[in-house]
Amino acid sequence: MKRTTTAIALAGVALLALTACGSGGSDPLSSSSASTGSGGSASAGGGAVVVGSADFSESVLLAEIYAGALKAKGVDASTKTNIGSREIYLKALEDGSVQVVPEYTGALALFYDKSFDKTDPNEVYDALKAALPKNLTV
Repeated sequence: MKRTTTAIALAGVALLALTACGSGGSDPLSSSSASTGSGGSASAGGGAVVVGSADFSESVLLAEIYAGALKAKGVDASTKTNIGSREIYLKALEDGSVQVVPEYTGALALFYDKSFDKTDPNEVYDALKAALPKNLTV
């Protein structure tokens, strides 16, 4: 039950973030330096976005939802699903073959900080931002 609640909360946060991307101002998707991973064409707002997923059905579903939300905002988005374990899709993020991957905040924080023990959602998010390598954002 807790995993389902976390997934729903993460999907809600992601949809809010995607909505914010379309509201004007500083748009992180407007950079034309985004790697497409498959030679996709650029949209009017920037380069193509490839949404990746881990190798399990919930992650694949979330990747499809993210890509659909991006497409609804006019972004040239595609998916690259079933990439594999966290170690594999994090490398894909770092090498630019994917630009977005749905992830659990607590699990990712624990991946980068083995002593991670936060449970409050705001503390988890803040700890994750601090633990991530500088080339990744959440």
